[in-house]
Amino acid sequence: MEIKTREELVKFWNDKIKNKEPEVFLSNIEEYLKFIEQKNLRKEFELAISSLSEIHKDEFKKEGEFGQILECVKNFTLPTSTKTDYLFIVLELVHNKLITYNDPEKEIEKILKAYKAIFKTKDDEKGNELKKELIEYLDLRKERDYSVITSDFLDDNAKVDLINANRDYEKKLLEISKGLAKLNKKRKELEKEEKDFFDEHFKEDLFTYAKESKIGSSIGIDPLTDDLLLRSYESGKKDIIIILGKDSYPCFHLAENKLYHYFQPPLYNYSMYNHNSFYKLFGAKEGDKFIEHRILSDDLMEKPIFLFLNLYPDFRPEFEKTTGGFKPDPEFAKFVSGKVTFTKCFDYCAAKFESVIKIIQNNLNIKAIISLGVDVKNSLVKNGYIYPNNSDLPITNEKDVKIEKENIWYFRYKDKSRIVDINYIPIYHPSAGEFKEKYNDKYFEILGEVLKPASPSQLNPENDLG
Repeated sequence: MEIKTREELVKFWNDKIKNKEPEVFLSNIEEYLKFIEQKNLRKEFELAISSLSEIHKDEFKKEGEFGQILECVKNFTLPTSTKTDYLFIVLELVHNKLITYNDPEKEIEKILKAYKAIFKTKDDEKGNELKKELIEYLDLRKERDYSVITSDFLDDNAKVDLINANRDYEKKLLEISKGLAKLNKKRKELEKEEKDFFDEHFKEDLFTYAKESKIGSSIGIDPLTDDLLLRSYESGKKDIIIILGKDSYPCFHLAENKLYHYFQPPLYNYSMYNHNSFYKLFGAKEGDKFIEHRILSDDLMEKPIFLFLNLYPDFRPEFEKTTGGFKPDPEFAKFVSGKVTFTKCFDYCAAKFESVIKIIQNNLNIKAIISLGVDVKNSLVKNGYIYPNNSDLPITNEKDVKIEKENIWYFRYKDKSRIVDINYIPIYHPSAGEFKEKYNDKYFEILGEVLKPASPSQLNPENDLG
């Protein structure tokens, strides 16, 4: 394929280079470098290499091939003799630096401003209680191990802390990447070694640092949330659409007989284009039959603010599957009674999600909540949040809320003497086979209606309880 945009560069990296065997990614790297040359990104590419070599120069001295690799990449020539895992580690670090924020200080400031505007609370009893629940739910004070995906965006020093933490995480993740490359070479006798590796590099180092700095793998809630806010937030906008996912991948796991981690420095821009399954929802590629109906596009400034949240806001624990149910963080014992289970954790998260919705609705008009996947939908239904049109009774049977094209439901909550209804659209997760098999134009038409500017009579539909 011919790469034409930066987003396509990211997709090309994910499809053709990332996690591929050395001879495969070497055969595809020429097209990647050709794009960099054509789009005048060579200077950025070389600056990324220079900054990495400066930050990690002591570690690189130990690697005899690094000088050769560095010159090869700088000169855009990659001899096939340089088939080494370490080459890919260097290229991956450079790639991540290349797609990071173009103007970090300015962009961080905009993203933090968005978070603070969206989650602003009043300095009164009710406001302080909602703020306390937000902090607990997202674990902005870092009391749970696996909440290392979020950062304390409410802190007044957040911008400076993020820049410093990003530099420190780069150093730590270089060591992790090198260690994983060595572990993956001897997969057969690994079980004990990989657990020791996780305990040493993640629990004892990465998690401890996150707790001390209150900075995790994003500027705020999730790297995808950061990116969507950067693309869609403007201070004058009043409407917001919430995309509600289930959870994040395990911070460390085994797939296809290789170990991977999903932790990244907070300033590495993980955009809507980085994740192939979300690409179908957020920006269908040219030629895709959903192209006319994509929810998001490159330019989001003409649309509402988009906020991405996961109902379970933490990473899955290490070595868990990437799909289906999982064994939650034992730290949730503080919030649920009895044994910590998947179901109890999601019940707790559903209740806290209501608090989040109240905060946001106090500041903006929530046009819709779009949930991804059956588990999220079932959790909201089970906990009595989903209502059909013109009904005073919630739906409590999960099977009664079917993910079908003709239905729009309502997420309902009570606020003092009133009831607030918000459009609720449950859809299949974009990675599920049903996404393409069962969705058609009618479903996207419903989303199109939701995306239209609301008339005054459509804002904040409420029922007075008198």
